Amino acid sequence: MDRAEFKKKLQEVPLNRAAPLVNAFLNENGRLRDYHLAHRLIASALNAGDLRIAQLSSFTLDQLTPLLETELFRHNLPAQIRVSGFNQYEQEIVNPASGMYAFKPHIILLALRLEELAPSVFSDFSRMSQQDLEEHKQSVLSTCKRLIQTAKANRPLKIILTNFTLPMQTANGLFDWQDANGQIAFVQALNQELRALVSEFSGVYLFDMQYEISRMGMEQAYDAKLWFTSGNPFSGDFLIRFARRCAVMVKSIQGVKKKCLVLDLDNTLWGGVIGEDGMSGIAIGHTYPGNVFRAIQQTVKNWARRGVILALNSKNNLADVKEVFETHPDMVLRWDDFSALRVNWQDKVSNLRELADELNIGLDSMVFVDDNPAEIELARQNLPQVETLLLDGEPLDKLNRLHNLTAFENVAITESDRNKGRQYKAQAERRRFQKQFTDLTDFYRSLNMKAEFTQNDTLAIKRLTQLTQKTNQFNLTTRRYTESEMEDFLKDDSVLVLSLRLKDRFGDNGITGLIIAKFSASTAHIDTFLLSCRIIGRTAETAMLSVLCELARKRGVKTITGEYIPTRKNSLIKDVYKEHGFVFKEPFWELDVSSQNIPFPEWIEREA
Repeated sequence: MDRAEFKKKLQEVPLNRAAPLVNAFLNENGRLRDYHLAHRLIASALNAGDLRIAQLSSFTLDQLTPLLETELFRHNLPAQIRVSGFNQYEQEIVNPASGMYAFKPHIILLALRLEELAPSVFSDFSRMSQQDLEEHKQSVLSTCKRLIQTAKANRPLKIILTNFTLPMQTANGLFDWQDANGQIAFVQALNQELRALVSEFSGVYLFDMQYEISRMGMEQAYDAKLWFTSGNPFSGDFLIRFARRCAVMVKSIQGVKKKCLVLDLDNTLWGGVIGEDGMSGIAIGHTYPGNVFRAIQQTVKNWARRGVILALNSKNNLADVKEVFETHPDMVLRWDDFSALRVNWQDKVSNLRELADELNIGLDSMVFVDDNPAEIELARQNLPQVETLLLDGEPLDKLNRLHNLTAFENVAITESDRNKGRQYKAQAERRRFQKQFTDLTDFYRSLNMKAEFTQNDTLAIKRLTQLTQKTNQFNLTTRRYTESEMEDFLKDDSVLVLSLRLKDRFGDNGITGLIIAKFSASTAHIDTFLLSCRIIGRTAETAMLSVLCELARKRGVKTITGEYIPTRKNSLIKDVYKEHGFVFKEPFWELDVSSQNIPFPEWIEREA
């Protein structure tokens, strides 16, 4: 798509639905001038975005802004970005009345260079003692810590902090490679301590600038002329890379990511067609091109290990496919890695709908990968909410495209994430098991459910926060909280954070239920009430409300109040309070716990 065609097509669609078009254009035309064209044409849509980002730096970084705004738009995250004045990062953060705080940012991007924070480390390194270097290191770390603490004290926000980059020219040349106390070792040690510092704070994330520069190469990433003429050290190509990776990071911080990878098989996970070539004829092994397909499978396996649900969608004979997974010695992926499958001769669009239903996830949570352009186009036209990835061409092209997929990137991975594939597979087994029963009560009893309730679990803060940020279907208020806000709840004696861990005959669902109740005099108000979609429809909500009533009475509470705030996704629970005996008294639902009780479900065993 050339520039003229792009401009014409963009005029034909509403800007709030233009992200796929911008994606297609920039995937083909990724130069600075193309980004600036796209940014100019979508500028009016950016002002309508709710997301606000403050961009602070110790050097000139203005050229990043239109690139980052464009990249965020590509992820359906239109954002307003405020750029502070040159080298004004400290003044903006320290002054609570600064323009940066008046902007009310959700995220601060803080890009600092060691060349500005500790210039003598570069100009006088050869003359410095180890004590001098240690003092400089501690000074830099102290500055970073103070900026983080001050920003978070002044406003509940999240921070992306860049780490420090290696010098283009080391003071001692080749000797620096051998020197355990050289410049390279100093920067690497400083970055290690910076990583440890960032881990002390919730809602603060490290952007590995040095890693991104090393991937591109220093000579391509830096632009000496730009540095000496305008104070910007980076080339246009690197700024594009910076914007792309930073946008993926922002997307993850905002809780926007896919859950499920749906894979074709022939010429996707192995070379060739199993139905025609047979086990011995498909390309999967330790020589080219089979080793490339092993690398593709290893990439998929790594995603599964960090929480991506795997599913199959292939036109094939089931017996042939199962034999490959279970008996081929060079397969990296195995049959048990997949939570759901559709290996049949049905059209793949219908299969995708059935997979979403079986796994109880939205179609917008899925990424469909296939080597056939016709199958991809059919999915795009009929299921636009499903993200698609075409893996045609040479094996190495397939691998590179898969590596560039950012749909599953995440800045935080919990233990619950790592178990997600197994949990969704168990959920699908439960749904199949349920079909054996005509009486729902018999089904509940047969599950052998065990519920473990925990109050104010500080060890689960990441998971509790994640639940508020990602749960949509069974979430009565859909309030999103950061780790620091959750930490405040856990420390507040007037707040109860009640979490549920539910197990059954098919496995451990993990922490999947949460109530945040705020106590005042003789009243408890339910601020947040949610359940993961994995346990909807098993009376877990009744168990949670029953325990809440019990704990409330112990605190002398007479009335529990709650509210339902409708969203596009939570309509199925609009009557939850009514079904449990609450009476609506504007603006809340109320339950008189001094005279009413919510019985605990008899088919759930309550663990201590």
